[in-house]
Amino acid sequence: MPSLAQARRGVALGAIAGLGIYRPPADVPGARRPSGTDLTGVSYRVQADQGLTTPSLAAGAARAAIRASGVSAADLELIIVGTTTPDVLWPSTACLVQTELKLPMVGSFDLYAAETSLLAALNVAIRYTAAGARAVLLIGAESDNQLVDLPGQGGAVHGRAAAAAILTP
Repeated sequence: MPSLAQARRGVALGAIAGLGIYRPPADVPGARRPSGTDLTGVSYRVQADQGLTTPSLAAGAARAAIRASGVSAADLELIIVGTTTPDVLWPSTACLVQTELKLPMVGSFDLYAAETSLLAALNVAIRYTAAGARAVLLIGAESDNQLVDLPGQGGAVHGRAAAAAILTP
């Protein structure tokens, strides 16, 4: 197994076996609003239905990543979710995803690091695979519908989707 020093010399610490994304399946009527395209390049925003939660977005992306990877869900050893918009503080979003995917024996935790939550979670996931984990499910999920009032945001960009990756050694 390569060390971090070996990784700096080009020895891989792991691989992405599969990627998955999930976004709200349909626009909520009236939710498409012009955004500051001159500032962000985003021409419209999709607002998730109020019944769609951060864990459900995350689980949707996780299912897509598992399908794309060819890795069995039974081989997953860890679920890490990077998010700044958990629906509840306890249980963690990762634990709620673990329950939705019916993986009771898989370790799971959230990593909160403001806008860099997904990158911080990726860093941790890489280290778990380098330490010998067979497969780590990494998820970045945001659903800020309960946190912001879109009409008054004036060009700010907020997420309502999830992306997931299966990392293997």
